[in-house]
Amino acid sequence: MADGGEFITVRRRKSRGKLQGRHNASLACLADVNNNNNSTSICKTSDSFYDKPWKDQRRNSHPAKAKSCTELRIVGKAERRHAAGFHTRRCICRWVMSYGRLLWTDQLKLDFSQGCPVCRVSFSTEEALRNHMQKQHGRDFDLMLDVTDRRIVRNTMRLTVKYLARASRMIIRVENYSEVVLILRAVYLFGLDQRLEPTFDGVLRMVPGYSYEIEHTVKQCIPNYQYTMILSATVAGSQVELIEQYYVQMLKSTPMMGNQLKMGILPYHHIPQYLIDLYLKEFEHDNHYDRLAMLCLENLRKFNKAGLTPTSYVEHLRLLNMIEDYDLQTTFATYTIPKVTLKPMEQARRYLITLDQFDVPPNLLEEDGYARITVTKHNRNVDNNLEFINGYIDAVNETGIVVTMQAPVRFTLPCRVEFPLNRTQYKLEYEALAHISKIDLDQLLFPKVLAKKVRQVKFDWFQPTIAANAEQVTAIRNIVNMTSYPAPYIIFGPPGTGKTSTIVEAVLQIWRQQPRAHVLVAASSNFACNELTQRLMRFVPEADIFRFFSRSCERNIETIDM
Repeated sequence: MADGGEFITVRRRKSRGKLQGRHNASLACLADVNNNNNSTSICKTSDSFYDKPWKDQRRNSHPAKAKSCTELRIVGKAERRHAAGFHTRRCICRWVMSYGRLLWTDQLKLDFSQGCPVCRVSFSTEEALRNHMQKQHGRDFDLMLDVTDRRIVRNTMRLTVKYLARASRMIIRVENYSEVVLILRAVYLFGLDQRLEPTFDGVLRMVPGYSYEIEHTVKQCIPNYQYTMILSATVAGSQVELIEQYYVQMLKSTPMMGNQLKMGILPYHHIPQYLIDLYLKEFEHDNHYDRLAMLCLENLRKFNKAGLTPTSYVEHLRLLNMIEDYDLQTTFATYTIPKVTLKPMEQARRYLITLDQFDVPPNLLEEDGYARITVTKHNRNVDNNLEFINGYIDAVNETGIVVTMQAPVRFTLPCRVEFPLNRTQYKLEYEALAHISKIDLDQLLFPKVLAKKVRQVKFDWFQPTIAANAEQVTAIRNIVNMTSYPAPYIIFGPPGTGKTSTIVEAVLQIWRQQPRAHVLVAASSNFACNELTQRLMRFVPEADIFRFFSRSCERNIETIDM
């Protein structure tokens, strides 16, 4: 076993065997009673097969005939197996199995409440589940039920997985755990792209105890996401097809494949006192201002009259940025609760703060915002009397604010909660203005070029409703022909006037007419990005679209519909 990872034995979630016709007695070893694992295995075929005397080759026991296929419960725990001398201090992640029973009965009644066994999408009817299996997974892998299907609970293979983060490779080890010769046909991985991806596509003869390792490249492993793995094999010398399904889940995040972008620490960017004085006086004239405050107030009045110019661009935007930055800091400070009552939740380090404890409605608090709790350990003033615990806002609902802290909070002691402003956006804007001040960007920020002639006049519209709106047609024609490049275009209008449709049509026309162009579409929320992506995917192949998600979406990755 190579260093750099850790093996976790993953038990089988579900297996299915297809049996056709008469088979020899070597299949008896697939049907035994495994008392150690507290699980019962039954392999059923035609009555003529059960009429023959057969026995367990390992235990020499005679199990009773199985006249019908019963619902069986899989009981067990994930095993961790270490080779001799293997050290775990360099391990990157751990893989565990997620248990859940899927019912496959002799009457072929599919339990649709369990959802799709591959992608775990829920369905309200059995017919909807069957149609989904046939349309979505039928092209890649045959998972449809057959009249000869039988449930086999005892696992015939053993699957172990190791992930090497530096190499971005998944090492899949398949071992023949039965006492018959198996022919490995395929190993599939159902990952983040919602497709069954073959990791092994060939034919491999596996005698009992034989193991085989498969290396598969994975761009990134997402924590708390269940990956589905499906193994397909046949029993040598028979027509039995065995299908086993496994769920694996990683508990620790791993880096992306390739070179990582190193992010530095942004400077603090202190708000000057003279600007705070002006803010508190609502930028009204006061003879008590110092010289810097008077100069800043005079510059603001000049900016309002003259507007943005190449010489005042950086100074004006930096000043406006500081005003907005401090205004939001002041607003977030009103959400502080000096003596908060924390209600612990079922999950560790998660606490509920009810809305009635806020003096001001926390309208600006959003998920992933910062939270800081200060715990007073003693009633008297002594050194190290305060304990500071940082965290983030996990949910905002009608009940209150749910926060997740980095460490458990002794909520029985006096606590103070604050919600500091996430100033990353403003810090980046300060840095951008600092870079602009060192570079001559007058031609970009204040272009003096004349409008270009329109080259492309006629369009084959993706959305027929666009052709009937003259304003939308004009906007798309100018955007595609870059008539005012490098100046940007601003599409504005009241709700329901087709702004999103105009942007989508412009992107589609650029995609069609300029195949080498790269278009970056951004929006203020993940919901808005989802809407844009759904509209584009009606016409653009999935291979031509790459959807970026914010970091907050990792917690809800299983519910993302993109």
